[in-house]
Amino acid sequence: MTRRRWSYRRPQRASDAVHPPEAGAADGGWAWMVCLGASLGHMLNPGYLSSQGVLYIEWKEHFDTSATTSSWILTLPWLASSPFCLIMGILAPRLGIRRLTMIGGTLAGLSTILGSFATEMWQLYLCGISSGIAMSMILPSGNIMITKYFKKRYALANGLNLLGVNVGQMVFPPLIRLLIANYGWKGAMFILGAIQMNLVVASALFRPLKAKHTSDLRRQTSLEMEDIRSGGGTRSEGQNFLFLKVLTRVPFTLSLALLFLYSMAWTIYLSHLPSRAKEAGWSEDQGAMLLTIFAIIAILTRTTHGWFVDRGYIGSFQLEFGALSGAALASFLNPVSDSYGYLVGCSVLLGASLGVASPLMIVIIKRLVSDADIPASMSWFVAVFSFAQGTGSVVAGNIYDLTGSYVATYLTGGGFFAASLSLLVLVFILKRRQTGVPIGRKDPAPPGDPEVQGQITQSCI
Repeated sequence: MTRRRWSYRRPQRASDAVHPPEAGAADGGWAWMVCLGASLGHMLNPGYLSSQGVLYIEWKEHFDTSATTSSWILTLPWLASSPFCLIMGILAPRLGIRRLTMIGGTLAGLSTILGSFATEMWQLYLCGISSGIAMSMILPSGNIMITKYFKKRYALANGLNLLGVNVGQMVFPPLIRLLIANYGWKGAMFILGAIQMNLVVASALFRPLKAKHTSDLRRQTSLEMEDIRSGGGTRSEGQNFLFLKVLTRVPFTLSLALLFLYSMAWTIYLSHLPSRAKEAGWSEDQGAMLLTIFAIIAILTRTTHGWFVDRGYIGSFQLEFGALSGAALASFLNPVSDSYGYLVGCSVLLGASLGVASPLMIVIIKRLVSDADIPASMSWFVAVFSFAQGTGSVVAGNIYDLTGSYVATYLTGGGFFAASLSLLVLVFILKRRQTGVPIGRKDPAPPGDPEVQGQITQSCI
């Protein structure tokens, strides 16, 4: 009698390291780990860069320079990130999202560590530029991965993704003060750079999705199919073409202008809020408390609004319209009174508005483009945002120097919010005329091969 051999073989799962999770894993399972990695990227990079104002005071005193000279260290990372985001949009499909983000995380940590050895200002400038290049690798990558892993819960996941920035803005200022008190600014930067190295670990969570289809076309991405249908061209040529082609979409281009005005407005508001409080006769601690109140309220709205949007209780356009209206109102009303309670109320209104408006900006832009255009659109998004972030505070400072008061500054910020609101209405009208469906609702599937259109784009992962 032949004895039957029994052996146990571990079943292969979609979550195995050698077998990436399938498309069905979207909106659950590993998708939340991807969301965690993207949120950590926002916390450890732009969250840290937004908190460098604590180090700014130390740099100014140590190198005995003017405020303008020192402030360039805060501005350069954002200005450098803007053009490099466009380059990374082309490199991402070739290097892969996870590999590119790991390189960016390493560069971010090394930039801060090398900055701790700086003996002259120009050395800190170079470190700031390299930090901006690292940010151009990290932010678009996280946004792209969120679009790949989340469909039904995209608004919620995107809010949690950007939540990392607010967490960083709350965690890093007191941490930096503590490190400076114990180790000086150079020791603080060295430790902060080591903390930023955790970006490499966060990037490792960006595992690519595997298409579900098993037909002969399964290894071809939707981008490749578009190249074939359009008459040929290599995959790399198609990537470059789509990267520029996305600008031919009028609603998308208008949304970039909307994003620029919006980013300029909130940068103008927040960058001078402590100074506005001081001009009103309140202490520096009370001025800093206004930023803390803003961050707390923004965290609350950022983590909750996506639930209502994903369940269809309110459309993304309608909610964005209300959020921009609230932000414009907060900016216009800020100069009306110098009462501290009044300024707290304006900060609460602005925090509630921006906590919703920023994540929904990405949700709306995503719905203006196809899946194949997502890498390019997210790169353009971060490029425009970074440029506005780098110039907004400078514009606000120039307005104050010309007028000697923050009244004109905040009225200008309110005007930018109102202009972005007008562009949002225009984008909504154009999109509705094209599809017959509002942006806040699910657009009808375009005609074509349902199997090809059902695939999840893998070209950039």
